[in-house]
Amino acid sequence: MSFRTSGNITVATILMLLAGAQSQQSVTLSSRSLCALIGSAVKIPCKYTSSSSRTRAREWYQVQRSDGEPQDLSKDPQYLGRVSVSTRWNDCTLTMNNVNVSDSGVYNFRFRIWSSEWISASSGVTLTVTDLKVTMSNTYSWTTTLRCSSTCTLPNNPTYIWYRNGQPIYNKNGLYVYVMSKNAGSYSCAVRGYEELRSPAVCVYGKDSCWSVTYVTQSICALIGSSVDIHGYYTFPDQQPTPQPAWYARLHPQVKELSHTDDRVEVFSHRTNVNTLSLKHLTESDSAEYLLRFKAPYMIHTESSAGVSLSVTGLKVNVDSPAVPGSEGQTVTLSCSSTCTLPNNPTYIWYKNGQPVYNQNTNGLYVYDYSDAGSYSCAVRGYEELRSPAVYPPRVPSVTDRVSGDAVTLLCYSDSNPISNYSWYKKTGSDVLLLGNGTNLTIATGTSGRFYCVVQNQFGSSNSSEWSFTSGNPAGTYAASGVTVGLFLTLIAVCLWMRGRTTAVSSRSEETSAKHDSTPVNDNVSALDMPSDPTNDDVHYSNINFTRCHTQEVSLYSTVQLIMALSQEEEVEYARVNFSACKDETHIYSTISRT
Repeated sequence: MSFRTSGNITVATILMLLAGAQSQQSVTLSSRSLCALIGSAVKIPCKYTSSSSRTRAREWYQVQRSDGEPQDLSKDPQYLGRVSVSTRWNDCTLTMNNVNVSDSGVYNFRFRIWSSEWISASSGVTLTVTDLKVTMSNTYSWTTTLRCSSTCTLPNNPTYIWYRNGQPIYNKNGLYVYVMSKNAGSYSCAVRGYEELRSPAVCVYGKDSCWSVTYVTQSICALIGSSVDIHGYYTFPDQQPTPQPAWYARLHPQVKELSHTDDRVEVFSHRTNVNTLSLKHLTESDSAEYLLRFKAPYMIHTESSAGVSLSVTGLKVNVDSPAVPGSEGQTVTLSCSSTCTLPNNPTYIWYKNGQPVYNQNTNGLYVYDYSDAGSYSCAVRGYEELRSPAVYPPRVPSVTDRVSGDAVTLLCYSDSNPISNYSWYKKTGSDVLLLGNGTNLTIATGTSGRFYCVVQNQFGSSNSSEWSFTSGNPAGTYAASGVTVGLFLTLIAVCLWMRGRTTAVSSRSEETSAKHDSTPVNDNVSALDMPSDPTNDDVHYSNINFTRCHTQEVSLYSTVQLIMALSQEEEVEYARVNFSACKDETHIYSTISRT
């Protein structure tokens, strides 16, 4: 008996604890109803409390009139990409963008932890989406009353803006406006802060005064690679047939209609009297004036109106030089700039060596220690993939040479951004002498020393390796190497000749040996038209032929023919050696000819 009573007490205790835990979990919606304009963004405030920091699931849903499991808005195709929920602790505020009439309904939030069922608010929030409409009343021959009306009461006591033929009417900010017959034209209205969501226009007093084309803005600045929407508003008298709007681009003096077959161009109209041009993947060549016109026969009514000037820009990092560029311990100021003013006061993102620099969200950045600065680039938040070209200090320069006559030209190259300045220096012992500026340096005959270039921009500087000259004639370095190759080839030829001669003598009979006395051995060198200057010794040859022939007579020739005279200053290098053998007669010769 006591056991059963204890069990009942235990069960009751558990139920009380569960009820207490359940009471600690709730959802609070601060609004019961909201009114929003078509095309605007709506925020539904929401808070929730939970007995556990581990939430199993949470979601917003639209209350269905019929029975069935609610669907998470973030997974509903109707709301895909248009809704987001705050991720802050105990905050469940819903943001819904670009609302339309079909979004009108009742919305609620729910969540669950691992040990509970779904918990939601007792009742949801009713959202009503409305458009603006101009209505006329008390119309007389000389005056009429216009009202900017909506199907629900807009929040925050809004300020209204009235337009006549697309142009704002100043000092008219109320719900009503009175129009005199002398002010005939087309009238529309909007709510301040939502000027692009203006109402359809109505024609008041005089149809000929109701033709107009206007735009929300007269100029737009956009990033290269981004997309832009240009909204045009038009009015016309009630008549048939309805005018057909079309978009044109004007690059002075030409005006051409935009093609619907271009994948980057889209034209659509989601609201009355509104036509939108959407341009994608912008390039600099898209910078132009864009105009909304009526096609014939009504073009005459709109051809004189101005259009929207579109400027397409890239981002660029500007470097403000310190007092002494390249000096350590000085600060370099970077600024992210564009050729036009980007809208909506953008937030900038900085990158160092491709990685984001945290807590740097303005268009300026200070680099305090740039001895190892790396590379810096910038982007606009929301367009991170459209970042600017990077700026960086000079890379280690490379030096190449070009020989021309008795001089050598050294060429220095380094990769850097911004563009660097080049300087050449000569080092002799401990002395360093500035020779000049520029990427090239020409070293003439008689110059010796060690040479190097210095590359410098606002970020820093970098030195090349040294280039040494020890000869009075810079070209002599290359001639000396040619002499070495020529002597080496000659030595190989002599060794091969001696080896072939030994083999030929040992293989012949005594008869051949007896006739050896009559075998002429000639070392004949003929120099035709060869100058007598004994200083012209640097002659190298590229064609040396050795031929072995086995006959009764062995003639050894070393014949050198110089058909054309060599001047004292001329240097010839040769690097071709040919060996051949024949069976008829034994001639071992070395023929070197220059023509």
